[in-house]
Amino acid sequence: CLLTTASENKNLVKIKRFALDSVRAKHPRTLGLMLMVVGLPNVGKSTIVNGLKQIAFSTARHQGPSSKLMHGVKWTEARASCVPGLTRDVSFFQLSNHPRLYCYDTPGVSLMKRRNDPERNTKLAVLKCMPDHIAGEMYLADYLLYRLNREGIFDYVSALELPGPTDDVRYLTSHISALLSQKKQTQSYNIQVARGATFFLDLWRAGKIGKVCLDHIPNPEEVERLRLLRAQTEPPGPWGPPCYPDVPEGLELQKRGPVLPEGFEPRSRRKSTGGPNTARRDGGGGGGYR
Repeated sequence: CLLTTASENKNLVKIKRFALDSVRAKHPRTLGLMLMVVGLPNVGKSTIVNGLKQIAFSTARHQGPSSKLMHGVKWTEARASCVPGLTRDVSFFQLSNHPRLYCYDTPGVSLMKRRNDPERNTKLAVLKCMPDHIAGEMYLADYLLYRLNREGIFDYVSALELPGPTDDVRYLTSHISALLSQKKQTQSYNIQVARGATFFLDLWRAGKIGKVCLDHIPNPEEVERLRLLRAQTEPPGPWGPPCYPDVPEGLELQKRGPVLPEGFEPRSRRKSTGGPNTARRDGGGGGGYR
């Protein structure tokens, strides 16, 4: 896992070094090495491609005219913007000539494991993996306000000059619209309630009113509970755990099935001794025949 900041070209060189050190090209002089950038929409895939190319051109200028690093490479950049869904086709770019390195820029993909999970879709929309108007600006602002209040992050109170924390998104967006109207003399704003919700979302995305992880981070007890559940699914033996772990109380796996009498044999395994017309005794307690 490499943590990078593509907008500032931080740690992008590590991606190139990792690709060259981990993968050996079959035809390094002709075809070279090919990469592909895949991820959610609006996470900076095109910005990574442009950053790698900018670093390569800067290195070639520093090496001088005799450098073969970017010889014959065109200065063609991928379309990058803060608007999600800008890249709609697969594009092919050459990052360097010596060594030969190419990269595919792909559109954003979102694998919907649960289509009926509204909270997961809302989290992706708050992170701007889709346009705000699809989910609704007011709806997203209301969810973000709920998460900030639940985590106890009240930086928006001082940033927006509020008298105190609030859980009313209509009051919040109206207050933001009033603040924007006061600044109309120096800056141009579109004074609308939906614009107030968009301003609130952009303020959080810029990291100016606190940072919060929208996904659930399990604590050590939950991690240990999950490990016990995974160990419980494998029976003891040479390929599994030596014995069943001590499952804490409250789990369904602790419950055992009914105690069967000695000599019990399933009906499918019983051997019929009579002919096809022999009556079989019913397994129930009624004592009848069928």
